[in-house]
Parts: sequence; C-alpha cells; structure tokens
Amino acid sequence: MAIGGGGNDGAGSNAGYARVLEYNGTRWREVGYDIDGDDAGDYFGNAVSIDSDGDRVAIGGPSENTAGYAAIFNPIDDDRPDVIATALAADNSYIDITWDEKMYSTTHSTGDNPRASGGNDNSDGYITFNQNSGNATAGILTGLKAPDNTAVGSASALTGGETIMRAFLSITGVPSGVEQFTMYAYANSFFDPHGNAANTDPKGPVTLNDLKGPTMVITAAEGADGFTSNDATLSLTFTSSEATSNFVVGDITVTNGALSSFSATSSTVYTATFTPTADGAVTIDVAATTFTDASSNNNTAADQFNWTYDTTGPTMTITATDGSSAVSDGA
Repeated sequence: MAIGGGGNDGAGSNAGYARVLEYNGTRWREVGYDIDGDDAGDYFGNAVSIDSDGDRVAIGGPSENTAGYAAIFNPIDDDRPDVIATALAADNSYIDITWDEKMYSTTHSTGDNPRASGGNDNSDGYITFNQNSGNATAGILTGLKAPDNTAVGSASALTGGETIMRAFLSITGVPSGVEQFTMYAYANSFFDPHGNAANTDPKGPVTLNDLKGPTMVITAAEGADGFTSNDATLSLTFTSSEATSNFVVGDITVTNGALSSFSATSSTVYTATFTPTADGAVTIDVAATTFTDASSNNNTAADQFNWTYDTTGPTMTITATDGSSAVSDGA
C-alpha cells in the first residue's frame, strides 16, 4: 500500500511526502524509505499509485512547478550493501572499511523496519593472510570498532548504523611490502537498515605497507672480512637489500684510510675505492639510519668490514753455537 501526505512538513511547510507500507500479519510496517517533496508548498504526495508488485510508486505534486509534477519511484531497498572503499593505516595496524549504506549486525525484527540498532564486531568476519615470500609471517583480525581511536582497546564499540568501520589487525613480523590479506564477511552477519544481507564476496587482496628497513652488505674484491694483505687499495662493494636513492659516501665511516671513486652501479649496488693511511687495522662501517628505502624506512647497521694492512716484510735473526755455548757475531 502507498500513502501520500501533501501537507507533510518534513522538507518544509507543506512539502509533502509518500510512503510504502506492507502488512506482516500483525501490523502495517514501512517498507523502503520515505520520498519527500523538494521544497515548501510542493504538496508532493497529493496523488499516489502503486503497481501490483509493490515496487514502483507513481507520485504527483501539483505545486512542484507551474505545471505540476509526477514521477515514478522505486523506494523498495532490495540491494545488498557492499564495501565501496578501504584505507589501510600506514603502520598496518588497522584498515578503515566504508560501506555504501548504514550497517547492522542483525536483520530487522517484527515491526522493526528500518533497523535502528545492533552493531557489528570482529566475530562477523575474518581475514586470510598470504606471506608472498615476505618478512611478515601471519596476520589476524583482532577487532571491529568505530574509527575513533588507533588502538583497538581504546576504540569505541559499534552500535549499529555506521558506514565506516575500523578493522584492527595483528601482524606477526615486520612487513616488507609484498604480504597481502583478504577480508571476508560471514554469511548473514552484516545487514543494511532494511534487512538486506551484505555481499560475502572477498574484499582484497590488500597489500601491507613496507615497514622493513634495508640492510647493507660490505665486501672487498681482494678478500673476505678479517683478511690481511699488502694491497695498496681495496675495491669495495656496498650492496643494499632494497633499492635506495639516498645512500651517499658520507654514510660510510672508515678508520686508517680514505674513500674515493664512490659511484652507484644500480639502485642497490654501490662501489668505492679505499686507500689505507698506514700499516694496521682498518674498519669500514655503515651506521643505522643513514639511508632509506623507497618507503622511507631507515636502514639497519651493516656488519663491520675489517682488514689489516701490512706492508712490513719479515726479518731474520741469525745466531751460532760451538756446541756448548753461543758464539758472538764476529768472534
């Protein structure tokens, strides 16, 4: 059944409205949503007619314009609600989920249409995790809350009627930017105000943000870490685990010598020549937080490279004896 009220003041004095009702065996209840007139004095809803299926309503408003107005509407909401946007936190601690309608945890009960309460929680859905050879090894859903705090324990519970939900995540290990998760809703767990269950198709995959800093390996063409030689120079190679654009010669610290001919052969490989100052121990280091990867993650400290520069030749001492005592040189 369709009813109209040209004198309704919801959108302005005498703007008018129309409403569709159905009988559920006990009482008449509203189906779908009210259709309001645009402006005061429209008297929208002075004439209404509904088709036999109950899903199309013709509504007239004699004062909508100088010639009057009539149109056909579909006020019956039978569309499944769906996710229209997601936004992952920079630290991967949560993802905000935006729906195209207000959401509830249960369908409407007798006479309760549209729904007005009943909030969702993390028992209504789950995630699956794919490592993709990344550094992080697992991920789980720890909470589904209101988007009013970045900590799951401090965020408010959902009460129903939200269009944005914050799904909190717990990730094992530091993500390296290739790991992914996919979100799923359990059947009959998310409903719009008119009792339509949400689409349960998987949402994703969502790729985790890279939080793992690059590492640097220092090698020399002349020998392995800790070796000794009299090489006049060392041909050094610095290999980053990730592409970097801001690794410079000043990021390298050396003792007992100096660097020259620093250059990049790729976004991950850099070379330099080391010239020692004097015989003795040499150390070559790249300290932590001296360069970053493409995601602005700081590097960790490289393992120190050690070399001993030795150009001093050996000496020989010659002594003699007559069998019972030493004989002095020249005696």
